[in-house]
Amino acid sequence: FTRPNGLFLKARLLNVGTPYVVVSAALTAFFWFLASRSAGEWHVEKLVGQLGFNIVTGDAWNTLWYIPVILGLYAIAPILYRIVTNPRLLWVTLILAFAPLVFSRAGTDITPATFIFFMGAFVVGLSIGRNLERSLDWTLDHRMMLALVALACSIAIAFLYVTETDNLGPISVVESFFYVQRLSMGMLILAFLRHWS
Repeated sequence: FTRPNGLFLKARLLNVGTPYVVVSAALTAFFWFLASRSAGEWHVEKLVGQLGFNIVTGDAWNTLWYIPVILGLYAIAPILYRIVTNPRLLWVTLILAFAPLVFSRAGTDITPATFIFFMGAFVVGLSIGRNLERSLDWTLDHRMMLALVALACSIAIAFLYVTETDNLGPISVVESFFYVQRLSMGMLILAFLRHWS
């Protein structure tokens, strides 16, 4: 990072964390009010407990679950960036990037597996970003391979849905294919933008 880590974290916490806490508090209070009015009982301690739970888990609204994950990734971003930029830790970078293939996210629940799943994509993004020009050149040169990977994953996902096959022990095969599909499609978008620019 070109800026000190403290400024990076402060900007992310202010720009993402503050609106998230405000929205979570407003939604929690609104639903608490509706439930309390319906029951005729007003327990403020339940509101406080629910608010804390919702902020940690993103449960104030079903689409907020990913914000605590993102904030967690922002918090450890300096550590991940040091790993990615250290050639001696390439093996750690590869483990983190490929970990989502065996650590399947569990829907919208905040679990260690969910965090590991998104950390893999975050590490790939950091790796691309640290050598952006070289990465963009690579994606453009390998766009046909990336398109074939995305297509193969899409076919595999469709087949798994049709056959109602998913779990291989604790591993969700569908989520593993989704991970590779999304990465390859994301890189294709980068290749397109590189070509278009």
